[in-house]
Amino acid sequence: VDGSFVMTLTSSGPAWPDSPCHSTALRDLGEPDLPAAWALSNALQWPHRLADWQAFLQLGEGRAAIHGQDLAAVGMRWAWGEQAVSIGVVIVASAWRGQGWGRRMMQALAQGLDDRALMLHATEEGRPLYEKLGYEPVGTVHQHQGLARQAAGAALPHGWHLRQARPGEAPSLAVLDEAARGFPRGRLIAHCLAEAVQAMVLEDSRGACGFAAMRRFGRGLVIGPVVAPDRVLAQALIDRLLGSVAGQFVRIDLPGDPVMAGWLADRGLSQVGVTTAMVRGRRPRGDGVLFGHALVAQALG
Repeated sequence: VDGSFVMTLTSSGPAWPDSPCHSTALRDLGEPDLPAAWALSNALQWPHRLADWQAFLQLGEGRAAIHGQDLAAVGMRWAWGEQAVSIGVVIVASAWRGQGWGRRMMQALAQGLDDRALMLHATEEGRPLYEKLGYEPVGTVHQHQGLARQAAGAALPHGWHLRQARPGEAPSLAVLDEAARGFPRGRLIAHCLAEAVQAMVLEDSRGACGFAAMRRFGRGLVIGPVVAPDRVLAQALIDRLLGSVAGQFVRIDLPGDPVMAGWLADRGLSQVGVTTAMVRGRRPRGDGVLFGHALVAQALG
């Protein structure tokens, strides 16, 4: 992904090695598998739409464990340059849980990536497995959602202003995102801006110093990424987006921050869940000037 690292997932044979059932084949996840993958996420009451799964596959690649005609397990990974890879939407069908399939899927997704940081967001149920596989907790991610309420946002500090993102601006905004995250996500940022219902850019006399995008996802809208030098400026970006969709269902996922939690609650977005950010390998770090204040999605980071 992003043109600098292309992963090829190849089947290790007609059956999943050491699988509980030798008739289970492990192969690349393809477009025809997505309705079944969507059904697995629906069974967990995850909010993903079929369109979200299609976007996931366009941006990365995955594995499918097939038993007979059924999708028994699924997982995906997304490469960000040569530094980092995100792993997400790892699901084992209920009939096959407790038999080691989650471990096998994680091992398949990590194949050939020992020199890269592997990142994921773990549910409480999944965290023990990830810890056994060498992933370490590095923080928490808090999901906030609800019907957006317009609030009187604080005035921007002197010298700052907001404007709509312009066509063709994705490459320069991707540079800001890389500075905040520590690894390149150019294709992902281009996708977010292309799909955005609205995208705002933060500027001062130097030019663009941050941005935020809002797009359709799950039950309504999601805000992310949000890149800004500090919390106050991130709030200004979020407020501008929320003000345009008052009364609509909005979700935002961001690192744990009690101040932001209370601030979002005042705008109708209550905290509804927490996951653990985990990394195997050396954790990428940004430049310490710009920061990622909201995720694109928990799967993608």
